[in-house]
Amino acid sequence: MSLDAGGEPVVVAAARAVHLRGGPDAHVWARCAGGLEREAATELAALGWRPPPTTTPRPPDQPGGTTAGLEWERGAVYGTVDLATLRMTLRAARTVTRVVLLLGTAEVDEVTEIREAVRSLDWDRLPYATFGVRPERHGEHGFRSPDIGREAGAGIIDAFRERTGQRLPVDLDDPTVEIRAELHDRRLRVGYDLAGRSLHRRTWIRAHHHASLKPTVAAGLVALARWRVDERLLDPLAGGGTIPIEAALAALRRPVGPRVLPRLAPLDLDDTRIAVEVEERLEAARVSVDTGARPLDIRGVEKYGRHVADAQRNLAAADLAGVVRIAGGDATTLDDIEAVDCAIANPPYGMRVASPKVIDPLYRGTIARLAERFTDAGRAVWLTPVHHLVRAAGREAGLEAVAARRVGLGTMDAVAFVLAPPGRVSTFVEVAD
Repeated sequence: MSLDAGGEPVVVAAARAVHLRGGPDAHVWARCAGGLEREAATELAALGWRPPPTTTPRPPDQPGGTTAGLEWERGAVYGTVDLATLRMTLRAARTVTRVVLLLGTAEVDEVTEIREAVRSLDWDRLPYATFGVRPERHGEHGFRSPDIGREAGAGIIDAFRERTGQRLPVDLDDPTVEIRAELHDRRLRVGYDLAGRSLHRRTWIRAHHHASLKPTVAAGLVALARWRVDERLLDPLAGGGTIPIEAALAALRRPVGPRVLPRLAPLDLDDTRIAVEVEERLEAARVSVDTGARPLDIRGVEKYGRHVADAQRNLAAADLAGVVRIAGGDATTLDDIEAVDCAIANPPYGMRVASPKVIDPLYRGTIARLAERFTDAGRAVWLTPVHHLVRAAGREAGLEAVAARRVGLGTMDAVAFVLAPPGRVSTFVEVAD
């Protein structure tokens, strides 16, 4: 298959190209970076996710909505999938870190209520095998996450003993069945984790930049930018190359998830025929670089030679050497860059890397040079927690923030700004959560 210069953003186009149906339905949720739920929902809908059978209760302080027919709350998207769509999601979704088969939700006030709430769920799918609970807690509580795990595990053991007369063996290190128990304020959400290792772990990563993005966040930014294959893409502060690599993998429709999915078979969610069909569809959808009607124009600029070398190692591991160009240069001059349709950057924040005195001229100079090189469709996605510098640099360069998203980056939040000349980009309608 050759590159298609159609108008669809690449992340959505890559998902739609491998849409496959087959097998019974299941109610699931996917984890994604907070703030990029709309992009994840749009990708999942293109992969074949359908609206969930029931509305999942949302904690009162949680932002949420519906995108592409799928309900979402901060950090999660809900939907219905069949076995083919489920496997394809685990193999090909770019913006999500986990997929969980939803068992149910409950309202709890005390930690002692968790055991009964979990016991009362439908555990008919649970086999006699080692299991482990992965607890998570958000909000103010008089107990800790391990307490949630202990009580949830006791409820699972109770339920299984009632059904079979046997006691399930526990293995917290490498269980056959992994169960997530997540408490957000009073709402407890329980389900089977179908991914195992987080889906942000890409096989192409050989060199870890000390301030790199998770690839799932990078793919979410590519989706937010709505970059298309016929546009010139630039990362002016490329680091180890995560953003350009994720963009190229989406454009070439290469799967990014693991081929071996050990969590499915114990839950009777594996099907050999469907697995073969998924791999055939993925192979058929791949875009050949050699036969493409036009080359991709994806470039990165990086100041430090050691990071350029790291990026080259990652490009080689991703089989993108010669497809994506990352070279040494100064983002505040962009001497070798003539025109930019779309720029995406995860710059230093002035915390672990660089200082506040350094990032002010870096932001202003880079954004100014991008504005000078923007085509009629030009826009930039700029991720940083330093909000005031971006807005000021944008104004000085004649750009405005046409959209902004508060994005969760583990222990901190940043804002992904979409910067564009006033009135030039009309498709970005939502402004900061």
